[in-house]
Amino acid sequence: MLSGHMVKPFVGGNKNDAADARGIWTAVQQPEIKAVAVKSEEQQALLALHRMREQLVKFRTAQINGLRGLLTEYSEVMPQGRAGIKRDIPGVTDWLGGTLSCEYRTRCCSAPGLRGRFQSRKREHDSAELQPRDSSVSP
Repeated sequence: MLSGHMVKPFVGGNKNDAADARGIWTAVQQPEIKAVAVKSEEQQALLALHRMREQLVKFRTAQINGLRGLLTEYSEVMPQGRAGIKRDIPGVTDWLGGTLSCEYRTRCCSAPGLRGRFQSRKREHDSAELQPRDSSVSP
């Protein structure tokens, strides 16, 4: 099996099956092109868990940045990072209490709760990652 980025330089013209096949055939002939190892099911599952955790981190970061942006519209500049938001958000929502709607205030105050949900999901993924798979059971 060859890596796609190693084959791409050998594919000429438009992308179609014939051009791809010619490119793969040409790449296989090159001595410096190394084959890619096939991953086991366990390795694929572990990589999937890491990708899921990465998505959770990106989602959390997006939520925090969105909250900071919305509060900036009310002239309240928040520090970067989770710790700054967690520390400063209660005082900000009290200060802006008369300006913000009840719904908006509730959402802002619950944003630090995202950390708890994130931590519980992370623990679930970490425990699943550490549990050994029963190799006697075939998929």
